Formats: sequence, structure tokens, C-alpha cells
Amino acid sequence: MKNLKVIFRSKNINSIVKCIPVIYNFFAEFALLKTKSKILIFTFIICLSFVFLLFLGYYNIKTWLHTAPEQVKPGVVTLYQNQSLKDLAKNLESKKIIDSALFFEISVRAFHEYKNFQAGVYSISSPASPNKIIQMLSSGEIYNPVVFDFIIPEGFNLEKIKARLVSNGIDKRSLDQAFKNQEILDSYDIEGKNVEGFLYPARYQFFSNIPSATTIVKTMINKFFETLPENYLFNLSEKNLNLQQAVIIASLIEKETSLEVERPLIAETIFNRLNKSMPLGIDASLIYGIKNFDGDIKRKHIMDSTNLYNTRIHRGLPPGPICSPSLKSLEALLNPSQKGYLYYVLKPGKNEKNHHFSKSLKEHNKHVRKLIEFSR
Repeated sequence: MKNLKVIFRSKNINSIVKCIPVIYNFFAEFALLKTKSKILIFTFIICLSFVFLLFLGYYNIKTWLHTAPEQVKPGVVTLYQNQSLKDLAKNLESKKIIDSALFFEISVRAFHEYKNFQAGVYSISSPASPNKIIQMLSSGEIYNPVVFDFIIPEGFNLEKIKARLVSNGIDKRSLDQAFKNQEILDSYDIEGKNVEGFLYPARYQFFSNIPSATTIVKTMINKFFETLPENYLFNLSEKNLNLQQAVIIASLIEKETSLEVERPLIAETIFNRLNKSMPLGIDASLIYGIKNFDGDIKRKHIMDSTNLYNTRIHRGLPPGPICSPSLKSLEALLNPSQKGYLYYVLKPGKNEKNHHFSKSLKEHNKHVRKLIEFSR
């Protein structure tokens, strides 16, 4: 409806009313014509209407492009590297910098080259026409250019985060120091020996200057706390959990499944096993504690009691988080399922991501045998 309002912004009702007698006489005469003549006239009218609509659309888009409607507002917008045109248009509309994301997208595709738009932060100080905004984005009238940009996927641990940042030019030693900086840990009340689990997985962009390792770490931790839902810490206390324990559990959930529907099931299984003092038996945790892991869990790894992350031997939670969990995993531990599950194992199948969940060891072993048979 919003786009229709834009199209018919200048419609004159009186002119339409005056046309009604003419239209009536046309249809009265049309009814007297032969069928073949009617078809030809009807086809002509359809073609003419189509051409008219195209012209009307073109005229209104061009008019819209050079007009700043009263309801639009000034603001600041960020154009991210590799951001889609559709996302940019929606962002501009949500900030009320433009009044139609659809028209903006059509206009750019029809009259401009989106690949020429330059990433950065743009300050639109007064209501501007869409055409002016497009000129700013494509000519590089950048309020604050992006100078450092990186993405941390969900499930990355400190080593993977460090490797990605080092590949982008950040000093390795500085990162190692920032990860274990006691002042940072104390300022955020992080109980672990490093910031593992608290560097929130997201896209980060820095402007004006290349950030220091400390700035990056603090920015990522701030993002973690900003992302936590309201009352999250209170809800944890209701479950007799502190934040460190929650991040550990969420990191285990994150590494055990990528499926949203399974997160509450994994959470329940973890809590049920903890309540029964059963070893968690989570291999992702075991692997985290193995130095230079080559991809193959050997018997010596399973029997290694010096690995404090070996949850096949050590009961309870591992000493710390094993990765940076997503918000979905952090929320799942607050809302575990209530199925009574104690075990789970991957379902047989190529590239299979789903798990079989079981309440008894007998049922679990049956699924394990099926997986072994499939793997042979």
C-alpha cells in the first residue's frame, strides 16, 4: 500500500469523474461491434494500457528519485562491504531516510551500478532525495570510511579467531596478551583464565584507524553483553547458573549441533546427565583439550585424564567454554526440552546433521550400531 501511495501521490479525483460519461459511451458502442473487431480493440487496449503503465511507472520513479518527501528524516547509515542492495534499501527505509525500499532498489537497478557503491558510514544531515543519497553512496562522499572489517562465525574458538585476525594484519602476540589480559577479565567479571566464549560471533567494522588487539577484544565482549536478552542473568540465577557456566554449556550446544530444533534437546541431555552425575561424553570438548589434534580421536585421547576437557572421564562441566556460542545456543539452555533424554548419536547418512536421541543406554547402543554399520 505504501508504494501505491507513492505512485498516486498526485491523482486528481475531479478529472477522473469527468471521464465517466466518455467511458460509458465507449463501452456502449463497443458492445455493438462484431467479435473479431472486439478482440482487436481489446488487444489494442491491453497493449496501450501496458505501455501507459510502464510510462507511468517510469515517470513516478523518476519523480520519486528527485523528491524528498516530508516524512523522510536525516540520519546515519552504514553500507557494509558485500552488503546486498535489498538489505541496504530496507535499512534506509527502516531509518526513514527513504520512504520506499522497493522504489529505491528498482531505481538503482534501472539507472545505476550498485557495484560502484562504496562501503562506509554516511551522514545524511538533512532530508535528501533518493537520487542525492544514491550519488553520495556511489561517489564516496563517505562520512567515515571502513578501514578494518572481519567476520567471526558462530562456533569459532580463540585459536580460529586469532588466525582470522592475524590474517587481517593484527599482531599475534598482542592478541595472545589481550585474550588473557586480567584487567579485561576483571572489568567484565569473566571468571575464566581467558576470554574464550565471550567474543561474540558477528561482523565487525572499524573506522578511521586500524584497531589494536585490545580494542578488538573489548568491542567483541561488549557485543556479547549487548546481545544478551533483557533479564538473561536473572533467568540464569533462577536456574542456579552463573554466566560462566551458561557460556560453557552454550558453547557445548553450539559445537554439538547446527540445527536450531536440536539445541533444546542437546541442552536437556546435558542437564540430565549433570543431574545424574554422568560424564557428559562430549567429544567436541575432548578435542578442544588436545594439542595439535589431527582429526582422529584415538584411544590414548579417550583415556587421557590430564586433559581437563576430557568429558568422557571427568564429570561435570569442562573448565571453560570451548567456542564462541550463538545467541540461539545461549537461549536454548534456558529453555531445554523435557523429553527425558540422556544420550544422542548422529544419524546414519551422508552429510547427516540430525541426531538420534535416547532415554536408555540400550536404545542408544542400537543407534550407535546402525551408525557403525553405515560407516563401514
